[in-house]
Amino acid sequence: MEAPQVKLIGVEEAEGKFYNARISVTYAGKTGEFTIRNIVKKPARLGAPRIEGDFIVVELLDEDGNGISTCCIPKKKILEASSDCPSNGCP
Repeated sequence: MEAPQVKLIGVEEAEGKFYNARISVTYAGKTGEFTIRNIVKKPARLGAPRIEGDFIVVELLDEDGNGISTCCIPKKKILEASSDCPSNGCP
């Protein structure tokens, strides 16, 4: 199976000096869009996605390439049209 592809669609300021990022993830010929909420620092790009078990792990990076948040998306969620990132944590 081919590796997942990810794209940072956009970033917006959220309430309380947080950011929300919108990403697109393509896996097994299907694409899903996800919102990663309440990020403490503005993401500039995404790291290379990786598969860990039943999850696609996407790391958000700042302008210097430092990890600021990680999103774990169940592979089965890619089949759905749109969703919040179910697991968002700091690296």
